[in-house]
Amino acid sequence: MQARSPAGPGGARGAREALGTAGLALIAVQILTGVLLATSYCPSPEAAAGSVAHVERLVASGALIRGLHVWGTSLLVGIVLVHAIDVFGRGAFVDDRRALWIQGTLLGLLILAQAFTGSVLPWDTRGQSAAAIAGELAATVPGVGPGLRRLVLGGEQPGLFTLTRFYALHALVLPASILALAGYHRTRARPLALDGAAAPCARVYGLDAAVVLGTVTTLLALAVRFAPPLVHPPGTAGAVTQARPDWYFLPLYHLLHLAPQGWIFAAGVLLPGALAAVVVLWPWIEPRPEGHRLVASTFAGLVMFAGAVLLVMALAGGSY
Repeated sequence: MQARSPAGPGGARGAREALGTAGLALIAVQILTGVLLATSYCPSPEAAAGSVAHVERLVASGALIRGLHVWGTSLLVGIVLVHAIDVFGRGAFVDDRRALWIQGTLLGLLILAQAFTGSVLPWDTRGQSAAAIAGELAATVPGVGPGLRRLVLGGEQPGLFTLTRFYALHALVLPASILALAGYHRTRARPLALDGAAAPCARVYGLDAAVVLGTVTTLLALAVRFAPPLVHPPGTAGAVTQARPDWYFLPLYHLLHLAPQGWIFAAGVLLPGALAAVVVLWPWIEPRPEGHRLVASTFAGLVMFAGAVLLVMALAGGSY
């Protein structure tokens, strides 16, 4: 049986659809601001941080553009998480919605990959640390670890080819993939979501416009009021010495921090990979969610509780 929302297009169902439209709007903002930032960015270890600093200090509205880009990533990740929790909670992933669930999960992973590659590009303390961690995790994969590490870093140590590879992924490969998949997902999801709704167009599109306007206004307010810290090259005055990542990566970082020696692969590769596989395959794990959500509720509750505990511990610890 296909899970349906009893609310009409102007109620809960319309709000869920508007959330997807807000996500698309944020993707568009990310692409636009990313293009503007790329016009002044230099992907080399010697000049990357300086080029970002140049944008922030000397380019007209450069600090605002970077603020929109940084906060846009956080809002986009947040919207994806809220949407995933909503779909999972309603059991709206069975029958003809299985493909949508897989598309949405892959889209979320691509957005996280986009956020991670972007954190490397300033090549400040945090960026260099992120690149080093990616190389270390790749090196732990049994059998192919050393070769995979060289593939990720472009050599034995983080450097020029690491930065150019991450830049190519962040500026070319991932945006094109995200835009194509998000557009396709949206065109497939809306007819199912509005199936059976009477004359939905005016109410739905009006709600879309209101939510998008609210999202963009919130983004602008965050970028103006809470501008991201200015980038300084490592070793210079004002340089950030901590390597703390954005909030959505903090639980994984802290898990790696807590993992004993020899357990890095399990904590940083095996566990996240297994969790992603379970999420993707959930429509087959729980093909008929109506009436017996105990397993799903327990699973989701444990994952969210563990993530929240790790996040709080990381924020309180301040070790990176």
